[in-house]
Amino acid sequence: MLKEKEKLVARRKEELDYLVRNYKSNFPYDPKCGVTEDQWWKQIRRRRDELKQQEKQRTLDRKLENNSPTMQVLDRLDKIRFEGCKCTAEFMRSNQICPVCRLMRKVYDYTLELFKETAGGRLSGTF
Repeated sequence: MLKEKEKLVARRKEELDYLVRNYKSNFPYDPKCGVTEDQWWKQIRRRRDELKQQEKQRTLDRKLENNSPTMQVLDRLDKIRFEGCKCTAEFMRSNQICPVCRLMRKVYDYTLELFKETAGGRLSGTF
């Protein structure tokens, strides 16, 4: 456990050093700019924190988009499209079904139930 924390601290220090070097090379401290060196270092740390926060937000947004119900359905459809059905007539006669066909059957039953529930609720009302 201790080694993991040490590795994490070392990695964070390396990231900070990289950001500081990168920021320092792009925006070197200039005594004529009107800020002290301490203020300049605060700007570097603030910019580093902003970059980390932006990256964290992008990661969260990406996860949210990829885990939405629409994307999950589209991912499954892509699997079906690229893998395709591997059933042959011989396997169907012996009652063996490929995983894609099993999945499609479940998807079909699920969507049919959803449509029934939705239609049942709307049929009682008037348009």
